[in-house]
Order: sequence, then structure tokens, then C-alpha cells
Amino acid sequence: MSALATGYAQARIGAAAMGAVAEKPELTGRAILLVAIPETLVILGFAVSAMIILLLGGN
Repeated sequence: MSALATGYAQARIGAAAMGAVAEKPELTGRAILLVAIPETLVILGFAVSAMIILLLGGN
């Protein structure tokens, strides 16, 4: 679920960020940062799912 949400968010953010960079190239750093932020959602989702699997699998 977290990967699907990240894909959706990055599709919207990436398109808007690249449009902004096309008009103002000095916004490149901010655009890259905004595209990278949703990746933390995937990392957190992976960590939580691994914890759940380890906790349920240990019984």
C-alpha cells in the first residue's frame, strides 16, 4: 500500500516539479527534494511490514 501511495504522489509531484524547473531552472534542488520526500513512505512501510512479519512469525 505504501508503494502505491508513493507512486501516486511522485507522479503528481514530479510532473509539477518538472514544469516549475522548465520555467525557473534555479528550482532544480527544491524539485529533487520534493520528489525524494515520498520515498520515505516506502522505507517506513517496508520497516513496519518487516516488523509485523517478524512479530507474527515468531509465535
